[in-house]
Amino acid sequence: MINGVVRASSGSGTLNNPPSSNQEAGSDFALVELNSIIPSSYNTFYAGWDRSTSSISNGVSIHHPSGSAKKISTFSNPPTSTSFNGGAANAHWNVTWSSTSNGHGVTEAGSSGASLFNQNKKIIGQLSGGSSFCSSPNSPDQFGKFSTSWSSNGSSPGAKLKPWLDPLNLNVNSLDGTYAPCSGTVLECEIAFWNSQTQALSDTINNGESIDFFGGSNLTTANYNWNFDKTGLGGVSVPNSTNQSPSGVIFNSSGLFQVQLTVTNNQETCLVDTVIKVLPLTTNIEVNDITKKLIYPNPNNGTFNLNMSKESIKNLGTGFIYNSIGEVIQKINFNSLEII
Repeated sequence: MINGVVRASSGSGTLNNPPSSNQEAGSDFALVELNSIIPSSYNTFYAGWDRSTSSISNGVSIHHPSGSAKKISTFSNPPTSTSFNGGAANAHWNVTWSSTSNGHGVTEAGSSGASLFNQNKKIIGQLSGGSSFCSSPNSPDQFGKFSTSWSSNGSSPGAKLKPWLDPLNLNVNSLDGTYAPCSGTVLECEIAFWNSQTQALSDTINNGESIDFFGGSNLTTANYNWNFDKTGLGGVSVPNSTNQSPSGVIFNSSGLFQVQLTVTNNQETCLVDTVIKVLPLTTNIEVNDITKKLIYPNPNNGTFNLNMSKESIKNLGTGFIYNSIGEVIQKINFNSLEII
């Protein structure tokens, strides 16, 4: 048996002290920290939570009515705010269950404390009580609000969830569920890259050049997903890859390309990105030694000047413009040029 320590409860706050011993305090919650980790052989899934109060459209509760096998009750209408049995005003969700193909959801004695999940499968409350029953399936039940339990039951750490679930004050609104929150290892990831042509560690390349990428993490079983054009500029030979270290990724457009790597391991995710600067094409007219000083600037990415007479230009015949990696990008017939 795994024991635990109660870290916070509604009975430790200022909305407590119910009128009688049979009534509820605040939003009727208790937070227990386990003394040891649940064995991995149990394959336990730890549910996520959501402390917001809006956009709750539907969901379920998972419970054990009268100690029976696990049952799931479904609601298809947004819950409303209500008070319950002497607890704080509007500290509970009022939930009416829906009919499904397997019958009509209800709760019974023994269901108390069951979690209420929203449409995103995150906990938004816990069952305090209600009047639903097999003979009255349309009667509502009341669940203490996770949002009220967060920080509204009292000022001390023992009266609210926030100090325990957000100890770094990150203002977290929700947390996804996971299979391994207590593994002791936080997933980390990194990106390395180098110019395929020069083998230099540089984040700046010329248009048409390629880069070899390397993805790393601190876990050997992680999965890798690359997006080489997060900014949507286009012109990447391989926009996406699931290889850990994809090579020869060619950038055929100029601009600042955001490259993002997503590394996952079970329910953990690590994101890391970098920016690759791709320079525009520079063009280069191939000329012989006699004429190379007469064509300028060379190379450039705009207009070339020819310091020659009209007759000399026409005598050049056919010329070629090359980019920085030796590809012909334009052929010129100097005999047909209109010379001003």
